[in-house]
Amino acid sequence: MRRPHFALSEGCSPRHGDATMEKQAQGAHAAAQVFPFAHSPDNRHAWDGRSAGEGVPFEIRPDPFGNRLSAEVHGLDLSQPLDAETVRTLYAAWVRYKILIFVDQHIDDAQQIAFTRYFGPLEEFPMKAVRANTHSEIFRVSNVDTEGNHLPADHNTVRYLHVTQQWHIDSSYRAVPSKGSVFRGIELTRQGGETWFCDLEQAYEDLPAALRTRVDGLQAVHDFEVSRRAVGNLAPLSPEEKAAVPVAVHPLVRTHPDSGRRSLFLSPVHISHVVGLSAADSKALLDELVGLAVQEKYIYKHRWWPGDVMMWDNRSLMHWAQPFNEQALRRVMHRTTLAGERAAGASQ
Repeated sequence: MRRPHFALSEGCSPRHGDATMEKQAQGAHAAAQVFPFAHSPDNRHAWDGRSAGEGVPFEIRPDPFGNRLSAEVHGLDLSQPLDAETVRTLYAAWVRYKILIFVDQHIDDAQQIAFTRYFGPLEEFPMKAVRANTHSEIFRVSNVDTEGNHLPADHNTVRYLHVTQQWHIDSSYRAVPSKGSVFRGIELTRQGGETWFCDLEQAYEDLPAALRTRVDGLQAVHDFEVSRRAVGNLAPLSPEEKAAVPVAVHPLVRTHPDSGRRSLFLSPVHISHVVGLSAADSKALLDELVGLAVQEKYIYKHRWWPGDVMMWDNRSLMHWAQPFNEQALRRVMHRTTLAGERAAGASQ
């Protein structure tokens, strides 16, 4: 049985084959609310072999330990075309759970791009050096080059990993920020490299009333160069790359266009300041909001397993990658990024 992806307290991560955890998972799955495309048995291998477009059953299983974030999708082959009903079902579940984990997938870059396009147009990452050679829509988050060579610590691509190892929202620095991201593990490390997610929607709802009222009308400046300066020693952007990502101003609280729910629009590594506040007051407010948001109760921690493909909602989450030993271990992840819509503020 597959190890479950659950958010647990520090030091309590389940191990594959742990009998207690497996037994709890089996019982929890039996009681979990399931959103099937068609009826199917609990055994995820017992499908009838047809493509999803031909009505193959699949299940969307919410986290059986009650975590608000994440659901696993079983029985769907992302290398095959999906029909409109399947896409609608997935999108509704994605908006509800914010993170979908498609298990046991075996797809290539072209298939990842094709799957992502079911949900909208794609972005291209501003830095050409970290795009895949054959598909510009693929952002390579990796310390390995396209020829398979393990890169040294001072390589520009490896240095940029340190940006991803801080809390951020993908593409928050764009005038039109990203809708969501699809992330695929190609080479995984078993030490470090987990992805942590923060539920900015629930964090906003739980803010003290006075603080919530204060931030509702504020705006923040997001700047791609801010995150680059934070890690230092990165090769300068070309004029073309720099022109693609001018400074952007977004509401500090945004309204989700599908659910209508509000969330903090926090992307700490990309935000330079809050509009209208002094540098000191801006930093104090951002530090306070981040400190409240990253409490354990709002966090989902994902340990990657072979075959995982994850889709997350950038309109209500921020995330970061856990550091790993970049010189001893290899990690290759490919991301496709959905273009979104302008962020609507709390009053819109």
